[in-house]
Amino acid sequence: MRGHVVFVDESGDLGLSTGASETITLCGVSTGTHQQLERIPRRIRRRLIVRKLRERAELKFYNSTPRVREHALRSLASVEDVRVIALTVQKSCYSESIKADPYGFYMSLCGALAECLPLASSAPTRVSLVFDARRGQRSRGSDFDGRILAKACEGYSSIGRPTPDVSVSRLDSLNSGGLQMADFAAGAIHRWHESGDDYYRRMIDPVIVLDRLCGPK
Repeated sequence: MRGHVVFVDESGDLGLSTGASETITLCGVSTGTHQQLERIPRRIRRRLIVRKLRERAELKFYNSTPRVREHALRSLASVEDVRVIALTVQKSCYSESIKADPYGFYMSLCGALAECLPLASSAPTRVSLVFDARRGQRSRGSDFDGRILAKACEGYSSIGRPTPDVSVSRLDSLNSGGLQMADFAAGAIHRWHESGDDYYRRMIDPVIVLDRLCGPK
């Protein structure tokens, strides 16, 4: 059976106070050879990070050096059959929804990304969506999973393609190189929408199949 893994992470925040980001980006990194993706952080730690920084819990886009960011993103783009899908939201357009239920809004954004799954792979028989266990989905686990699965089915049905076997799982990003690479992709794309700096985004441009900015409803 041919399966794909889609690692999902975000960049930005759901805050609305002064100093919060103006946008939030949710990004999915899909590949049928996820082992290649998982190995990237380990190689970076061995080759590029000085000894005193190797004890950091995990690699993150926001606190990495330009050299580490460049290596991570170029390595990601070289993974066999990798594809990146991303949705970025202008929070000012949805501020009332975020105030009313921040987690519910985040769940809706994840559902919208799941609806775009057909773009993330050609014709897999299985798709495993992997989220960061520390993001809090456990508090509404069944609701979250049900929404994601329903939206994924809608996405495939809307274009007349058979729906693969879709599953939702959670891993701690501390122990998942795939989630750490999704963080780098999300960071690069978020930086472009947040500040207009596309330097890092260009490194993964060849494998981005969806980069949608969501404005007013």
